Amino acid sequence: MKNEKAARFITKLRTQIFTVKFSLATILVLSFVNCINAQVNEDFIVLEVSEFSFTPSTIDTTDGPQTVTVQIRATDAGRGVDRISVTFRSPTGNHSVSALLENQHLISGNSKDGLYRGTAIFPQYSKAGTWSNFSITAGDGRNAVSTDGSKIIVPGTAAQIQVISHNEDITPPQLI
Repeated sequence: MKNEKAARFITKLRTQIFTVKFSLATILVLSFVNCINAQVNEDFIVLEVSEFSFTPSTIDTTDGPQTVTVQIRATDAGRGVDRISVTFRSPTGNHSVSALLENQHLISGNSKDGLYRGTAIFPQYSKAGTWSNFSITAGDGRNAVSTDGSKIIVPGTAAQIQVISHNEDITPPQLI
C-alpha cells in the first residue's frame, strides 16, 4: 500500500507543472556568477607589455609643444591587443602627458604579438624638470593590465624625460 501511494505521488509529480520562486537576490547572484564564468572562459590569456622605449630623452617646451616618440611591444595570445596607453608624470605628479597607441600604430607583427609606435605631445610650457614614474596600460577589449614603465624599459635607453621650460605657465586660468 505504501509503495502504491509513493508510485502515484511520483506519477503525479511528473505530470504537474511547477512554479519555482526565487528571490531577487538569488537571481542577481546567479546572474553575476554566470557573467563571471562567461568572461573567464572567453579570454583567460594574460596580456603582456615589454620592450618599452622613448626618444628624445630631453625636450624644450619654451617655444612650443614637443613630441616624444614611444615604442612598445605587447602580446596577447587570446583576443589580441587593441590599445596601449603610456602616461608620463611631471616632477610634482600633478600633470601628465599620454600617448594612445591603437591598431594603426602597429609597425610590425600583429595584434597578438606586435611592436607599436606612437607619440606623446608635451604642451608648450610643460612643467620643467625630470618626468618619470610613467605607467603603461594595455587592453584587449575585455581585460587590461597596467605596469610601471620603468620595469620594462629597454636596457641602454632613457628611463626619464628631462623637460626644459623657461617660461613655465604657473598662473591658473580665471573664470569671469
